Amino acid sequence: MNEYVDAVKTMGGVYSYWDRETQGSPSPEIMQKYSAVVWFADIYVHPYLDSTDRANLGTYLDNGGNLFIAGMDYGWDMCAVPPAGTDNEYSRSGGTSKVWYEQYLRSKFIIDDAGYLTVKGITGDLVGDGLSLSFNTPDPSGIDTLNGSLPIFEYPDKSLAGIRYDGSYRLVYLAFASLENISDMNIRRTICERCISWMTGFKLTVSKVNDTEEINVPFPVTANISSRDSIKNVYLAWAKNSERPFHKELMTLTSPNNYSADIPAAIQAGDFEYRIIAETNKGILPNKTYTFTAGP
Repeated sequence: MNEYVDAVKTMGGVYSYWDRETQGSPSPEIMQKYSAVVWFADIYVHPYLDSTDRANLGTYLDNGGNLFIAGMDYGWDMCAVPPAGTDNEYSRSGGTSKVWYEQYLRSKFIIDDAGYLTVKGITGDLVGDGLSLSFNTPDPSGIDTLNGSLPIFEYPDKSLAGIRYDGSYRLVYLAFASLENISDMNIRRTICERCISWMTGFKLTVSKVNDTEEINVPFPVTANISSRDSIKNVYLAWAKNSERPFHKELMTLTSPNNYSADIPAAIQAGDFEYRIIAETNKGILPNKTYTFTAGP
């Protein structure tokens, strides 16, 4: 779980954590309050998605949700006939879990163990492009696209390891591993940021304030922001010499998606931090801190 938290924090994400074991399955109403849902299940916990989870996630997606879900055994648990004397969610549900898997995860389950511990991103894909990675899971699933989904990761034999879907909802499903099973920290962070940014339509470009010897002039900051959520207010938050809390200036919408505001003249030399706080109908968009020094 820590790998997911690290990846979300690194991109400047603001998040809430829901513990299914102690709080039960999150309702569609709860999930709908957020821009996206990242679903994590421990590698040795079954079922990954029980009937309540599936019903709640299905309703959430039917209402335009965004889901990032990753793990090696979703396919086997929901789609495969288990060995004699054992069971899984497919057998317990009488096969309805497979129907859900194909309808909402937009995938066809092919094989329980694809036989590889490396995958490569599909060239040109918004999530996978340029990524090659290794991972450590015992049974990375092999899947295929279904019902309009697109390939994003493939194994060395070109069989598929991950898909995304862009339709009435947005979905990223990695069948080979969860983030915690990917050894390279930077790749974990990149996958998470690309997935969430694509699903939510989030993009933020902030102007850089350069170090300067000037202190008696304001420091203009501009930001270009896009999101599938409705943007309500955008603030320029700033602080000098690590003071807290940050000061906040309401930014002016100068043209579609473009905002501007000034950090007031410094009066005295100091080290500045600033960030863009964009409030939407579903919370605060990811934000990172930028720095500069003013004064001789």
